[in-house]
Amino acid sequence: TTVISLSSTITAYTIKPTEDTTLSFSTNNLDIPQSALITFFLIVDFSDGVYNITWPNTTVWGNITPTMTANAKYMFSFTKPYNENVWVANQMYSW
Repeated sequence: TTVISLSSTITAYTIKPTEDTTLSFSTNNLDIPQSALITFFLIVDFSDGVYNITWPNTTVWGNITPTMTANAKYMFSFTKPYNENVWVANQMYSW
């Protein structure tokens, strides 16, 4: 399992899996108003090979459920209202 601990001062995170992994997002360290939207970007680096990612079961894909290949990088956005338990995710770019 890969835990991404979200921070009030960091908006982009990068992971480079070396094996199949399950992602989870922790909001425990956020210091923001409860009326806020939480948004962050995630870069997944598969430049050394592709592995399966199990996204949090609270993820709803806004555009497409991603299909990733080796030798590429992908950028995703994740957004949710502070008091909600659903992450709306979008695949933004790949290169």
